[in-house]
Amino acid sequence: MKRFISTVILALALLLAVAAAPALAAPRTIVERPAVASAEALTQQLQAVMADQVMPILAMQAVVVKDGKVVYVKSLGPRYVDNAVPANDLPVMNDTKYRIASISKLVAAIGVMQQVEKGRIKLDADVSRYLGFTFRNPNFPGEKITARMLLSHTSSLRDGDYYTFPATDKLSDYVTPAGAHFEDGARWQTPIAGTNAGPSGHYFSYQNLNYGVLATILESVTHQRFDRYMRAHVLKPLGCDASYDVRAFSRKDLAKVGVLYRKMDDQGAWDTAGPWYPQVDDYRGVRPPAPVGSVHYVPGTNATWESPQGGLRISALDLSKVMRMLMNNGSFRGHRLLEPATVRLMFKPEWTYDAAADNGDTQGWCAEWGLGVQILKNDPDVGDRLLPTPDSPHWKGHLGEAYGMISNMLFDRRTGDGYIYYSAGMGADPFEHWSDYAPAFFSFDSAIVQAIFENYFSK
Repeated sequence: MKRFISTVILALALLLAVAAAPALAAPRTIVERPAVASAEALTQQLQAVMADQVMPILAMQAVVVKDGKVVYVKSLGPRYVDNAVPANDLPVMNDTKYRIASISKLVAAIGVMQQVEKGRIKLDADVSRYLGFTFRNPNFPGEKITARMLLSHTSSLRDGDYYTFPATDKLSDYVTPAGAHFEDGARWQTPIAGTNAGPSGHYFSYQNLNYGVLATILESVTHQRFDRYMRAHVLKPLGCDASYDVRAFSRKDLAKVGVLYRKMDDQGAWDTAGPWYPQVDDYRGVRPPAPVGSVHYVPGTNATWESPQGGLRISALDLSKVMRMLMNNGSFRGHRLLEPATVRLMFKPEWTYDAAADNGDTQGWCAEWGLGVQILKNDPDVGDRLLPTPDSPHWKGHLGEAYGMISNMLFDRRTGDGYIYYSAGMGADPFEHWSDYAPAFFSFDSAIVQAIFENYFSK
């Protein structure tokens, strides 16, 4: 009898445990709720930054991750502006997707490194084998160019006046001397006095075209269009409703794409008191037509038109999944995208600025780079410091700027701490408003970062 009663009790306990177990549904978007005081204080500080009369910002998304968990998420301002009828403005939501500029490169690097793991791309092989033509800087014809160089911006490529080419053209038309659009080698670095600026000299220069070439290589080895590969093998496995091609979104999700604005007219004149001018993604519910030539595009011939360098549309909250995957050594919610050794390789310094050796063009903000990853060093010769303190943390990630978007994703893989924010819509020329202590950042960047650290990461 006692055994029977014990069996019944055990069975009831098991039933209760099953009933209490969570359903196999999609995980909650926000893993952990923030402390109310910190959240309210940070929100108020972000609103104050946006309302600055000298450098106003139209809209913002911000996410803070601590110990690998989301502790703060906020969306502020409008995603669509009707200058004539403000009542038609639409608010930014946590699932609003923005074109995030150059952080897109770090995400693209994940796709490339997946193929490195499979052995289809060799980091130190001559990329000519993947492109189908001899890919050489004509000023250094004896020096091969590798995927490692492209990922770390040491390839000697240059953007020229433009770095995205029509889908009707081939990449070789722009980078080989026999190409119709070679333009006297405008897309290649020439020798610089006192330096070895060729590929073998590992001279750093941040250039968008590096990632157009990498995307073309990715297409060549996978036989898929870059944007489709990234959606299927990187973004969807992470649970990100995001894409490098807005035409891939459903009508409902297309309506969630935020417009990027500036208070700058067609003549390039800024007026802080003037109207907001849309720059990109002003679709108003209408799907844009496919680019000319894209319907019959052959993957592996020229992926630059797909904007691998800056065209990812994704919310800050979804982008935090990419960040948390990298924090967690390549795995997120049961999905492994990269092996731990691959992630460590990406975050290992590949190039470090040496003023004495004159080994790169820092452009005032680059001191160290991995494979697709910017590394802050707090270098006094560059000024890439996150905070004004001498012990400013050496966080890693990527920055972005384009069309009125200033994006920022930086984190510490060891602690699981990090942040993402989008400043979407510039009310004045940001290049007239630099940080007092960090030339890598604008003044409002520094204000936002300090507010985040004050509320969540202060010791």
